[in-house]
Amino acid sequence: QLDRQPLDGHYPTTIWDDGEVVADQVELRLPPALPRGQYRLAVGLYDGQTMERLQVPGGDGRIFLPVSLLVKE
Repeated sequence: QLDRQPLDGHYPTTIWDDGEVVADQVELRLPPALPRGQYRLAVGLYDGQTMERLQVPGGDGRIFLPVSLLVKE
């Protein structure tokens, strides 16, 4: 898990336009003992002042990305 502002805080969500797509890169550090398998990636959004997780469609506070991670070794 990694909690941080989008684009390391250089482009805060408070100035995003409705429907705007913001691309960001995140380095994933995987534990050496991570079992082989396919993993789904998800993101969550938080209120910047209260740090409460925002509700998103699906109800569990996560948005699953349309990609997966395959660990082979």
